[in-house]
Amino acid sequence: YSIRILLYCAANPGSNSRIKDIATTMLLHGFSLAPLARGLGQHLGEGDGVLIVGASSWATDFAAALHALGVDVTLSDTYPGALRPARRRGVPVLQAEVLSCHGEEAIEERPIDYVIAATPDEVYNGLVCARLAPELGRERVFQMAPSESGTDPHTGMTRDLRGKVFASADLDYATMETLYRNGARFEVAEL
Repeated sequence: YSIRILLYCAANPGSNSRIKDIATTMLLHGFSLAPLARGLGQHLGEGDGVLIVGASSWATDFAAALHALGVDVTLSDTYPGALRPARRRGVPVLQAEVLSCHGEEAIEERPIDYVIAATPDEVYNGLVCARLAPELGRERVFQMAPSESGTDPHTGMTRDLRGKVFASADLDYATMETLYRNGARFEVAEL
């Protein structure tokens, strides 16, 4: 018995296979094994709480899909309006700047074992991962793929200061926003 979360796009049926491949890759990465195992009544390690930083519409839906599976997930954003849809769906939220003292204290009070930095700001995502990696382990901090324009290789953050790429290298924040704007949604499926 196994499950995966698919990202599908009803508005563009021709793109379904590519989107499903991206979602499969996303779930086969290390962060997903413990949370999904817990959702199936299994246990792979110390903890399986997931913190998603950035409450965009797609991140809220992803958090809701994990929450529906019984995963300890928390969605964080500084803007209360961004968290309203998650609250309405029963997803635990944290209104805080996760890099602030208040944010760090709030994180310590929650079962956070994995982080997905999913904001439109690549540098901020890297800072979140760099800050939380020493406590959680580098293998447990993820961020959106850099955009094609990317960070300047001479002045940007080095690979050692960033998190692992969430999902796939070609799924940056702008691409995910475009997919969602065009009708893509997450769906839990049994395999």
